[in-house]
Amino acid sequence: MSELEKAKITEEKVLKKTQKPVKKKKVRKSKYPLIPKEKLEDMYLNKKMSMNQIRDALGIKSDNSLFVRNQLIKYGIPIRTQKAGQKIAKKSKKVTKQ
Repeated sequence: MSELEKAKITEEKVLKKTQKPVKKKKVRKSKYPLIPKEKLEDMYLNKKMSMNQIRDALGIKSDNSLFVRNQLIKYGIPIRTQKAGQKIAKKSKKVTKQ
C-alpha cells in the first residue's frame, strides 16, 4: 500500500469516529385528521372564519387550539394579524345586529 492510500484510510476512520449519528426527528401523530388545504382556505380566507371558529366547526377540542394555526402555517396560508381579525369580527357583529 502506498502512503497516499494509507492516509486516505486513516482519514476515513477519523471521520467515522468524529461524525455523530444523525438523529431522526420524532413525528408526533395528531389525534385529529389533517384538514384539506382547499377546505381550510375556503373557511379562513373566503368565509373569513377565525381559527377558533374553524376549530369549533370541525369538532376539535378547545385544548388543542394550535392545531388549526399549525395547519395554516404548513399549507403556507398567511395568518391574519390581530388587528385584521378584530376588524372582521366587528363587521360580522354589525351584520348580525341588522
